[in-house]
Amino acid sequence: MDLTYSLTRELKRWSDSEIDEGHIHEWAEELLEKIGWVQYDNDDPRSVPMEVLAQLDILNVQLIAQEDVPAFLRFLKLGQEEPLKAWAQWAEYWDQLDMTVRKSELSENQFYSC
Repeated sequence: MDLTYSLTRELKRWSDSEIDEGHIHEWAEELLEKIGWVQYDNDDPRSVPMEVLAQLDILNVQLIAQEDVPAFLRFLKLGQEEPLKAWAQWAEYWDQLDMTVRKSELSENQFYSC
């Protein structure tokens, strides 16, 4: 199985509103249980899809929303060739988000209520 391909496909489906956050979360949870967690160094391209899968598995807790899909897709694409650069951009993306605003924006969505 090509994990990057599978993640990209499901993320695009979410972006296109073919599936919702509950579906992609459940899909990621089942896939992670099936393949298991493998820790890779950040300079290893395999670390990127594992991070994406792990984040999708906890997306409701991390307040990951459909609007984050482009960042996920960029991370996956760049991670295949330049994983360290991908990781740096990934961290920058999350650092610039105002999570207080995000929490407020998602407060009406039952999926994100803790």
